[in-house]
Order: sequence, then structure tokens, then C-alpha cells
Amino acid sequence: MSLLVAVTDSICYRLLLAGHLTRGAVVRGKLHHDSSHILGPALVKAHKIESKIAKYPRIVVDDSARPLLAQLFADEGRLIRADSDGLYVLDCLSHFDRPERELEEARERIRIWAQRRAEQYAGDERRYPKYEWLLNFLKVDRRRPSVETGHGQGT
Repeated sequence: MSLLVAVTDSICYRLLLAGHLTRGAVVRGKLHHDSSHILGPALVKAHKIESKIAKYPRIVVDDSARPLLAQLFADEGRLIRADSDGLYVLDCLSHFDRPERELEEARERIRIWAQRRAEQYAGDERRYPKYEWLLNFLKVDRRRPSVETGHGQGT
């Protein structure tokens, strides 16, 4: 699971830098896959979280996956962060394998881009909230460790 999360984090970061918003979920559960099919309760749960709960450009970390991720990434305490609505999310703008200077520059580029998009989509009930959320998420103090990652909040 640690490789999956690291790759997800990296993809989301790179897509965001390229001006593309992403949304999804990390869950832990039963999943069957072969060369042509993917199915199982974990896929259904991840899809439900992505389509009904995530709402904004973020990767929600389900309660089923949070304790394992906390253990796997204990040295990267900022990778999982409580969002303003109590859901836990991957913070692709945190320190996971990236120098602080690079992250500061990236956050500023993303902030300028998101501000332009928010202005462009002002009044658009579907698009504007995504950029408003992103602008607020960029304001998070990433010097502080994330909240404890046991069960209790989230999905």
C-alpha cells in the first residue's frame, strides 16, 4: 500500500502543477483484479467516496486505510491531514519526498493559477467551489504535524 500511496501522491502533485485537478479515495479492503477486470467491495467504496463525498480536488483517506498509512508513513506525519470538514486527505503539497523550497514555489504557482481560475469561474456553482477549496487548502500551515490518525473521524 505504501507504493500505491506514494505514486498517487506523486501523480496528484504533478497533475496539479500542470493545471489539472484530481479527486479520489484511498481505502483498504477486498479487491480482485486481473488483466481485464477490477471488482470488489474496496472498489465500490472508493468510487462512492470519490463520487459522493470527496466533492473537491482531493484524495480522501478512508478510516479503513488511515491506521495503516499512519504506520507506513510515520516519519512523514504531514502526508495525511484533516480537512476543514473532518475528512482525512492525502496532502500532495506536503513534505513527502520533496524539498521545502520546491514546495513553497509550487504552492505559490498553484495559488496564482487557482486564483485566476476562481475569478474565471465566479458564479459557476459547479467549478468555483473546487478552486475556492484549493485556495483555502493552500493556506494550511504545513509546518505543523497532521492530526492523529486513529479511527474516529472521516468516512
